[in-house]
Amino acid sequence: MAWSGCQQISSLFFVCGFDGIVKPDFAKETGFRPPQKKFIDGVIYDGSQPNAYLKQFSIGLKSSDKL
Repeated sequence: MAWSGCQQISSLFFVCGFDGIVKPDFAKETGFRPPQKKFIDGVIYDGSQPNAYLKQFSIGLKSSDKL
């Protein structure tokens, strides 16, 4: 096995180490994409706050609703 250094292959991943093994930088990454503006319904979706996305709609149960 040969040391290959590091090379950025996308905004989230670097190829580092032996023979191109992908090693994400967990100290800098959350695992979530930035908020998505082109979601299917046109409403911004932030994967780190899914309930905030659901609260934007007039239908559906809200945190204050009781069954």
